[in-house]
Amino acid sequence: MAQDNAASRLLDLLIKAKSIDPNTASIHAWEQLLGAKNNPALLLSRMGKMIALPEQISTTLTNSTETTPGVVQHISNQLYAAFTTHKFSEKWELFINRIDTHMTNYLALASTLLETQIKTKKLDKDELQELREGFVKLLEEVRSSDLPPRLKSYVVLQLHDLVSVLDNYFITGAEPILERIEATIGHAYIDNEYKEFLKDHELGKSLLGCLGAAANLVTVAVGIPQLTQIIQLLQHGG
Repeated sequence: MAQDNAASRLLDLLIKAKSIDPNTASIHAWEQLLGAKNNPALLLSRMGKMIALPEQISTTLTNSTETTPGVVQHISNQLYAAFTTHKFSEKWELFINRIDTHMTNYLALASTLLETQIKTKKLDKDELQELREGFVKLLEEVRSSDLPPRLKSYVVLQLHDLVSVLDNYFITGAEPILERIEATIGHAYIDNEYKEFLKDHELGKSLLGCLGAAANLVTVAVGIPQLTQIIQLLQHGG
């Protein structure tokens, strides 16, 4: 079973980065690596998420007695040095050459250690795409609906954020998806209008259905079944 953790995601990104033609202009290489062609805001956002991965690795490994501080420190130092000395105008090889084999070896070690602490399996690309398509379709339906303005604005924002965390999964993993699902469901318990929308309106029922599908996929991956039970409670009038 393929595992998902911050170290494995960063390692996957660096392996993919090294497969890009080293003579490519860095700006185009970054767009290719992070799926952000002609979208500077998205590109910089995803670069920020990528550079945050060493800190996530460090936080998760804090309580591990099997790793030394030097492992995580080397990963952090190498990546930060590569980013801070990098220029979009230079060739891609200059960035890649700053990532040494020690870093990739340490990332592989960190990934193995993380697997012993967090049993999160990698989500299937096709299943993620199916979830995304469902949320996008619903987003368009809500936008063209006659829902009350405040409610409509909130639902559109939540759907947009859900699509965004699904798109960023290859960098940020399952946790932000889970957090977004929890927030979207949990709001029903402090906003009665929104709760009634989820229970009684066809679009609300569709949203709960999409959230249920996402929760089933993500909670199986991370091993937290309670979330799907809460959705079922709402679907049955809870």
